[in-house]
Amino acid sequence: MNTVGDYIGNFLISNFVLLCLSIVMIFNAVFLYHSNKRVSIYSIIITSCCILLAISGFVQGITKPQGLLYTTLTFAIIGYIVRPLCLYFFILMNKNAYRGKLSFLIALPIVINAIIFLCAYIPGSKDIIFGFSKSDVTGELSFAGGPLRFTSHIISIGYLLYLLYLSIFTLRFKHIIHGITILVCAAFVTIAVVIETFFNGNGDIDLLNPTIMVSTITYFLFLYKESMQVDTLTNIFNRETYYRDVARMNKTAIGII
Repeated sequence: MNTVGDYIGNFLISNFVLLCLSIVMIFNAVFLYHSNKRVSIYSIIITSCCILLAISGFVQGITKPQGLLYTTLTFAIIGYIVRPLCLYFFILMNKNAYRGKLSFLIALPIVINAIIFLCAYIPGSKDIIFGFSKSDVTGELSFAGGPLRFTSHIISIGYLLYLLYLSIFTLRFKHIIHGITILVCAAFVTIAVVIETFFNGNGDIDLLNPTIMVSTITYFLFLYKESMQVDTLTNIFNRETYYRDVARMNKTAIGII
């Protein structure tokens, strides 16, 4: 029989990459907190959400064979609610997400998603949302889901499409590197979502959490590098950026009036 130490050891081994990335992300966010507080806060929140998702999946793998219905159900609900939250906070790292009077609507799908999956506690909801049935022979739990169980996936895809819109919006204003960075991060997460959704029949593929962490670290470091190119007082490009651009355009005719 496994002890608590065995479970902790198994969790650390199975999520070693995710935990290493989390340590790197939190260290950078804390160290560079005063440079960009908003981005640092959202980065730490995303990291916490990814760790919570990893804990949720690991606990379900333990409690499901033991027939612990409400514990398994609770952590499954946490997983469904938290998954789109990672993408929501990733969107909020981009200041362009705040544009427009209806920007608060970005959070509306999160609220709807939470309400739907909290209703999974209602008896008989497994045919509509999702739930677990206990075997009379083995005592293990088996998953049973209705059409609303895809709500979390649909909302996640919606947020990925919004990230695509942000990348196009950024590219339109000639911020090419910024737009491409968002696009690449969104593409990585999309591939992870597709693999986990359609090629994860045994439930042993865990790509989304590490992919979100890699994308978050990449975008965080890009935003930090971008902030270092701007003078804090005047909010215009600094001297170092001028030297870099001159070196890049040294073969082009440049005139200054």
